[in-house]
Parts: sequence; C-alpha cells; structure tokens
Amino acid sequence: ALFSSPINVNASISNSPRSNPPIPNSTILQAPSKVSSKLPPCRDSVYCMNQNSKDHINNYSHPCRFNELCRNKDSEPHLVHEHHNVPKCSEDENCFQLIDPVHRAQYRHTSLPDYLIPCRYQDNCYEKSPNHRKKYFHGESLPSIKSKFLKRRGIR
Repeated sequence: ALFSSPINVNASISNSPRSNPPIPNSTILQAPSKVSSKLPPCRDSVYCMNQNSKDHINNYSHPCRFNELCRNKDSEPHLVHEHHNVPKCSEDENCFQLIDPVHRAQYRHTSLPDYLIPCRYQDNCYEKSPNHRKKYFHGESLPSIKSKFLKRRGIR
C-alpha cells in the first residue's frame, strides 16, 4: 500500500544526518482519515505474528502500517487507519535510519510505511541485508505504539 507523504510547508533541510527537530503540527498537512475497522484490537498490535492469518484478521484489528495515509483503506477492513501525528524526517529518502523501526515509527518517510512488518524469525533472523531490515523489524520495542493502540480501542 503506497501513500502520499504529508506535506511540510515550512520544512528546512538539515545537513546533519542525525538531526530531526520536531516540526510543529500546524505545518504538517495530513490526508483525512476514513472509518477504520470495527473489529476488536489484537493485543499484540503491530507486533502480531498472525497478521497474515485469515482466521486471525477476520476476528481482530491491527494498526495499518501506513496509518491514515493508506491508499487501500476500503479493501482492508481488518486494519485501523488512525492519524499518526509525527513529523516528516528531515533526511526523508536519504535517511540512514530507515532500518530502525523506532525511528520509522517516530518520523515519516516518503512512500514508506510508519511501521515495519514483524519478521517471523525475530531475534534469530539470519537475514541482515538493508532491504530486509527496511521492511521487517525483529522484536524491537516501539515506544507506546501498542499501549496507545489498545487504549484508543478501549482495552487496557
């Protein structure tokens, strides 16, 4: 699912590869959100290893990796498309942290999802290529993502 990235109308480009100063929310234009899944949320949220199981997704919702910018909302009734209020990465497509799932959840990058797919091998994964790590995460904890998803859906 590809999306158009939010437009930062006041962005300044930084020469520092590590700097990502927060951008005020008023400078980020976002796509309007659509109605999301009415299914109860999976307790594992983005960490769920069963997101490809038809039986599982027929019974539980999960956060969409592209959040409100998803282009396939109508064909993904098992996904929740909530606003993910984060700034665009100042390095964007040239970012050296694209393989870092925490960075990806905290900053937007053009044509890339906010969340990575959980690798089925997790800590035991043998695949170390940048392409694999840009798509999959390996058990790293995403600060507050799971708890925020469950709290918004009425589960503590």
